Amino acid sequence: MEYSYIPREHIKRNSAFISDTNEQKHLTKVLRKKPGDSILFVDGNGWIYEGSLVRIQPNFEIEILQRWEDHKKKPINVTLAPSLLKGNRLDMVVEKATELGVTSIIPVLSSRTVAGSREIGSQRLNRWQRIALNAMKQSLRSRLPYIRPVMTLTEIIQNATSYDLSIIAWEEESKISPGMAIKGKLDVKNVLLIIGPEGGFSQDEIISAREAGMKTISLGSSRLRSDTASIAGLTLLMSELELL
Repeated sequence: MEYSYIPREHIKRNSAFISDTNEQKHLTKVLRKKPGDSILFVDGNGWIYEGSLVRIQPNFEIEILQRWEDHKKKPINVTLAPSLLKGNRLDMVVEKATELGVTSIIPVLSSRTVAGSREIGSQRLNRWQRIALNAMKQSLRSRLPYIRPVMTLTEIIQNATSYDLSIIAWEEESKISPGMAIKGKLDVKNVLLIIGPEGGFSQDEIISAREAGMKTISLGSSRLRSDTASIAGLTLLMSELELL
């Protein structure tokens, strides 16, 4: 079984249209789909569709036979805010975070970030969104994470109250685990996890985060690289939220 992807705006009543050339080529060249064949696809918003390929030319059209909402997971939105990283290391974070079921990803710029800047180009954001799209289909998930523009840590702290629970991984925290941070809060709907750069967060940043109501957590005794910390922290959090 393999999912294709068709955005909601290209689904009209009982018909769906594929305009993305990469999606078209994958269906026709790789999966060898032809008119009359069945196709499973998702809209990135939690709905799964079963349809029949009507025609390839002039428009790639699918007749929708049935649709259902994906109820496999609890309705909890988890946002991962990883630090900007050198090279393509954030690519892997986006891919694995999508496989784990994250809802959105916000690249973060903090005082000790040594790679990237606030002005990340649309080309790089589009690349991350494409990576998320492929990871969603590969892992048979129905919700496509939204890759948001880069934000500073200060901006994220200022928006902390928009989440039911905001946690920030800190290497100097030794007592509070992800499980302890969410203890008694298993009814939360929106959770934020922030991961710092290789140099960690400054004391002033941690103080500001705590003053905003964020909880600092430990990811264990090992010193993890930032990309590893993102995946390890997210895995621990999703497990505690019973989302894996």
